[in-house]
Amino acid sequence: MITARKTKNTISEAVLDFLKEHNVSLKDININLISEKIFTNKKQYTVEIIKRQSINSFSSLTENDKQTLKTLTEKILTEMYFNNFNIDIHQEHNYVFLKINTNGKDGLLIGKNGQNICSLQYLLSIIIDKKLKKHIPLIVNIDSYYEKHINYLKNRIKEIAEKLINEKAEYITELLPPNERKIIHEEIAQYNSLKTFSVGKGTYKKVVITSLL
Repeated sequence: MITARKTKNTISEAVLDFLKEHNVSLKDININLISEKIFTNKKQYTVEIIKRQSINSFSSLTENDKQTLKTLTEKILTEMYFNNFNIDIHQEHNYVFLKINTNGKDGLLIGKNGQNICSLQYLLSIIIDKKLKKHIPLIVNIDSYYEKHINYLKNRIKEIAEKLINEKAEYITELLPPNERKIIHEEIAQYNSLKTFSVGKGTYKKVVITSLL
């Protein structure tokens, strides 16, 4: 395994250096952000780049796993003072969908701009992975929030892509779950002049969309 640390004005520049030095492609590396420094007119990133780091694969849920996830979710919702809710768990396309119906209080659980549902999904993902000792790609859905959010994400990525096509630059997202990162990678794959790669450790990572590679 080859590991290197690089400091550049963009993450893309550091990655490009590594790819050229070791004659590898984006799919063969993992990138971790070590530090980000902000100056008056520029930024500076230090990244750790690793060749051929193992990637967690999808693990199916047993019936006991589903019950563990359901019980954990019920406990968290009860602590949040929700009651009379229904929980449905099913697997689809290598993801575990956890659908919650709160009987009239869906908006409260979703939160402003989806803050509550995103926090709930993040919390459940961390706890269930540690509890079951295997990686479970989890998607929490309430009402039709997931479908609306994915539609918004695709439109937002299109706007970013069209801007980057006309300039040499990169765009870095916030921390995102695996399913949202996958959507970004697939959407950007339609543009020949743009590339994407994930940055970070664990389940939630950032995505870099770049015209510099």
